[in-house]
Amino acid sequence: MDKEILIKAGLVRNEAKVYLALLKLGSASVTEISQRSGVERTLIYGVLNKLMEKGLVSSIIKTNKKYFEPAEPQKILDLIKERESIIEQALPELKSMYKSIEKKQEVHNYKGKEGTKTILEKLLKENKEWLIFGTTGKTAEILSFYLPQFHRKRIERKIMFKAIYSEDSIKRAEEIKKMKFTEVKILPKEYMTPTHINIVGNKVGIILWSEQPLGILIENKEIAESFKNYFKLLWNVAKSF
Repeated sequence: MDKEILIKAGLVRNEAKVYLALLKLGSASVTEISQRSGVERTLIYGVLNKLMEKGLVSSIIKTNKKYFEPAEPQKILDLIKERESIIEQALPELKSMYKSIEKKQEVHNYKGKEGTKTILEKLLKENKEWLIFGTTGKTAEILSFYLPQFHRKRIERKIMFKAIYSEDSIKRAEEIKKMKFTEVKILPKEYMTPTHINIVGNKVGIILWSEQPLGILIENKEIAESFKNYFKLLWNVAKSF
C-alpha cells in the first residue's frame, strides 16, 4: 500500500511507514519495526508514542519484552471524523476571526475619470449618509455627464448628502442645495483642502481633481471615524446660507 494515502489522511511520513510496517508484522519489537519500516531505531520510540496518542498503535509485554501492535485501520477514518468535529466546533469562532479581517486597512488607487467614477459608485453602494468636504466646482466640470446620474441615483435611494463647499464655489453650492436629501454649508477657502474627501460608512474616498484625476479608496472603520470627526468639526464652524 502507498504510504502517501496515509499521509494525506493526516499521518506524517514516518508514522505512515511505521503503521504500514506493523500491519505487515502484526506484533513486533522496536528492532523489527525499525528494520521493516526503514525508520531509524533512535526515532522509532517517538513515532510509536505519536501513533499511540492517535490510537493507532498499542503495546503489550511478552516474556518481559515490549511489543507493539497496530489498531484496526477503521481508526484512521475515526480520526478524520474527530478532526472534522473539532473544526466544526471551532468554525463559529474562526468565521468571527475571518470577519475581523474587514477591520484591516484596505487601500485602492484609481486614475482618470473612470477611476473616480468607480470610487463614487463603490461609495454609493453603501447606501449610507454621505459626508463630503473640500468641494469645488471642478467636479461638475470634469464629470459633467456623470454627476446628474450620480445624484439621481442617490436621491432615489434617499441617501443624505452633507457637503461643505469653499466660499469661492458658491454657485455650485447653490445648485447642490436645491436637491432633495441635501445639506450644504460654506467655509472660507483657506480652511479647505485641494482634494475632495468623501466619507460613507467605513469607506473614505479621497479624490484630487486635475486634468488626470487621482483617487484613493480606503476601507477602514477607524480611519473613517477619524475623518467623520474632522468633518463634524468643520460642519460646526461652517456657515449655512
